[in-house]
Amino acid sequence: KVVIHRLTGDGDKKLLVAPLWSANKKLVINELSKCYYV
Repeated sequence: KVVIHRLTGDGDKKLLVAPLWSANKKLVINELSKCYYV
């Protein structure tokens, strides 16, 4: 069983330093869903 907790958030994108991929929350969640809910 895999548990992923708070990998991305809803912070102000102008203040984000890194990682840049975390700025797109919906994309991150959708890509993880493809991997784990086949």
